Amino acid sequence: MAPIPLPLVGILPARAPLGAFFTATSMIGFIAGAGIIVRNSIILVDFIELRRAQGMELADAVVDAGVVGSRPCCLPPLPLL
Repeated sequence: MAPIPLPLVGILPARAPLGAFFTATSMIGFIAGAGIIVRNSIILVDFIELRRAQGMELADAVVDAGVVGSRPCCLPPLPLL
């Protein structure tokens, strides 16, 4: 649940110089972004656990999850861009 507030770190400072308010449309985007971040986090943790079950060391499993697991994490958000 820790990654959920992270979109606010980017949303609020980015809107301040533009003088834009945090509107309902911004909130919908925040919710969508938070959902994508949570899903990606779950994918990475699951991939790490899978590699650990295959006998990999923790550090190697984390690096492998970051390299191999980044593809399914990057593909779903691309249509939103």
